[in-house]
Amino acid sequence: MIFRGQLRVPPQKRTTHKPSAGAFNGSRAVITDAGCFVATENKVYSVKFPEAKENEERRGDDDLSTPILLGDISGERSFKESKYEIQNLVYAKPGDAASILAYIDSGGHANVFDLSSNHGTEISPNYFCGEKGWAGIALHCDDKFTSATTTFFDKRVSVYDKNVCVRNFNLVSHPTQIMYISLKGEPLLAFTEYNQISVYDMRSPSPCVNRTSVTSNWLYSLDYKDDCIAVGGESRSFFVIDPRTWKTTYSWQHCLKYPIIWNKFSAENKDLCYVAGLDSEIVCGEWNSKSPSRYEGLRVDSRWLGISKDLKTDRILGYTAIGTLY
Repeated sequence: MIFRGQLRVPPQKRTTHKPSAGAFNGSRAVITDAGCFVATENKVYSVKFPEAKENEERRGDDDLSTPILLGDISGERSFKESKYEIQNLVYAKPGDAASILAYIDSGGHANVFDLSSNHGTEISPNYFCGEKGWAGIALHCDDKFTSATTTFFDKRVSVYDKNVCVRNFNLVSHPTQIMYISLKGEPLLAFTEYNQISVYDMRSPSPCVNRTSVTSNWLYSLDYKDDCIAVGGESRSFFVIDPRTWKTTYSWQHCLKYPIIWNKFSAENKDLCYVAGLDSEIVCGEWNSKSPSRYEGLRVDSRWLGISKDLKTDRILGYTAIGTLY
């Protein structure tokens, strides 16, 4: 079932909210068990959804689900403003009691906020960040004090313990996504750079575990589940990599019309995945078969600024360029 509503934020809640553009591979929406959050310009808002006006799912002429109207959705400013435009908003639960929300701006300045204790930590880059652009932040799988940041133009990854930089290393090419993954119970740092997926073990003096070229085109999306790594990008294809051999075991070719900027494995069905494109499309399909197939799809009113899937369910939050939430 799909719901749709227009975001209204202070101080002009009665006027149309127009988000800032951001980098196309950034993601500025998060859905959590503690609530929903979106970012625009240099601000983060907590979102409160009203009750749906209808309960029955509708279908359009092309058999795509038609969203149920929610009306205006209230957004309240909840966190410290960033210095520059926010590019990435992420959430993690590294422990039973911890719920961590983090965001990073185009200058590499990040904020990590513990939703459980209402305590925030500000992280500033320990190097001069030149040209402003996409920036990413990753939260550790097990340690709520550990995070990693990267910026597209500087081709560098920094690892932090709270707000202290403990490690820096340069990349071969420009990074486009970054996240901590857990393979066989071991926390590793993964990131895409140009057409490669790189995996690092930050506990090792020689941290690079593997660097694999998946395609000849740019990669823009990254996810993992059950010792599988998934990426997508300019080739419009969804690739699944087996870290035991570092080979592509499955691929869903040309599943979208435009480059893939977001992909996630389903939490409820191990054979399903979700992919979203550079335009306004998101689809669900079966990847774990010889002939991957498309199950469901949705086109929205404008391009995606952020998409997020709940960690334990298949609830998805989408945020578009004209301020609509799905």
